[in-house]
Amino acid sequence: MRALAFLVVGLMLGALISVTALNVLNRGPQTHKAVMLMMKYQVDTARSVIDPGCPNGASAQRQFATLRALSDDLDAIFVPRGFDKELFGKQSQQMRDRLDKALQTDWSGCPQQVEALNLVRQGCKSCHDEFEG
Repeated sequence: MRALAFLVVGLMLGALISVTALNVLNRGPQTHKAVMLMMKYQVDTARSVIDPGCPNGASAQRQFATLRALSDDLDAIFVPRGFDKELFGKQSQQMRDRLDKALQTDWSGCPQQVEALNLVRQGCKSCHDEFEG
């Protein structure tokens, strides 16, 4: 009887571990989530620099430059995951254009920094609205 109980528990644990392992292996790399987390971090960091009165435009500019570099890889990361190539390509190009415009901002004035941040945040919102909602 004891052996039967161990056998049943062993089979249940084996099945549970197998299903868990298959789930992990089938998901593949989560690069898209990592890129979105990095982009969110950069936007939030830029906002934390700009919101308290725009003391240092160079710091915010560095965040936008990092965002621009990350945006170069968006198509290569998201299209293979099933996102529509044309629609996603349009959104990612729009984001790159917004970032290019933001990087050309005169970083000496606070209104210009706020405008650059709002432009980039609108790009994020536009894409998320299109693909999440």
